[in-house]
Amino acid sequence: MPQPANSLGMGVAMTVNRGLGLFEKLFLWAACLCMTSMLLINIANLLVRNLSGKGIVWVWAWTGVLFIWSVFLGFYVLYRRNLDVTLDFFLQRMPPRLRLGVRLLSGLCAISMMLVILLQTMQVFQRQVGVMDFIGLERYVLSIPLLMSSFLILIHFLNDILLAFVRPDLVTDSPPEVPKWSL
Repeated sequence: MPQPANSLGMGVAMTVNRGLGLFEKLFLWAACLCMTSMLLINIANLLVRNLSGKGIVWVWAWTGVLFIWSVFLGFYVLYRRNLDVTLDFFLQRMPPRLRLGVRLLSGLCAISMMLVILLQTMQVFQRQVGVMDFIGLERYVLSIPLLMSSFLILIHFLNDILLAFVRPDLVTDSPPEVPKWSL
């Protein structure tokens, strides 16, 4: 017996949501690993510089790469946990249908922005050529976490719009609170 469209749509939305949740945890761990690595290599650099008078040459370059990666990986986590800027004060005072409309409009705006970023991928890869000094990686490697986060944010908002059509009552309320810094 075939499932009703709403039930099938809800099943798809929840499955996608679970997958996005797994990527959220993975990206949070990766961002934390980048930050921890930055801390450790800079502490090592300070110790070596104090003991020998010369620092570790590659620390500054890797600190920059790890910082960029942690920011771009955290970009997805922030959206996923609804830690981006929202106007809940106004949204909570709107009638449910208007709230749903605003939620759909903001989702479409986010999807548009992510598409703009993702459609630039080939140009980014073509322009960011050459190996970074002291690191040995191609320059375009800096952009990969941003592109991955942008793709996942695109899926997040597509899923939210699907959920809005399947269960509008779930979308009109404020997003659920997620423990902000739990791993």
